[in-house]
Amino acid sequence: MLETDQREIVELLYQQEMILGKLYQIFAAKFAEYADFWTDLAGEEARHAELIQKLYQAGKKDWVSFREGKIRAQSISTFIEHVKSLAVQAENDEIDFKSAVAHTLDLEKSLLEKNVFSRFEAMDARIKEVMIRLENETRKHAAKARSLMEKIL
Repeated sequence: MLETDQREIVELLYQQEMILGKLYQIFAAKFAEYADFWTDLAGEEARHAELIQKLYQAGKKDWVSFREGKIRAQSISTFIEHVKSLAVQAENDEIDFKSAVAHTLDLEKSLLEKNVFSRFEAMDARIKEVMIRLENETRKHAAKARSLMEKIL
């Protein structure tokens, strides 16, 4: 069973994925030439949010536990507020294409550095696969953003 602090963190992780998806949708609308790039990322972030919801539900059934480590709800909340701020800036045309790519890369790298998805401990092989998928897809997001950054430099 997830404890109160752990539940809060997992709920914030869900919100984090949702707000990232929203930011990427805004980027897709603003930078039509690369809309597919951000639309794909936005869709994957929505799927990540769904998977985190499943992990949350599995935690209620004691099928998964979560080790916070150094992850704190406050740091995730700060990350979410940062992404919200970027979304407002993007909507107000205050972010150019190159900056949008740089922010995408920075955000995805930040998620990887936190090792968020490796903090879940599963009792079931299917749940372990979900965690591995989340981690791998986040790595792919960072690689795609890095590749696009190299292309435009």
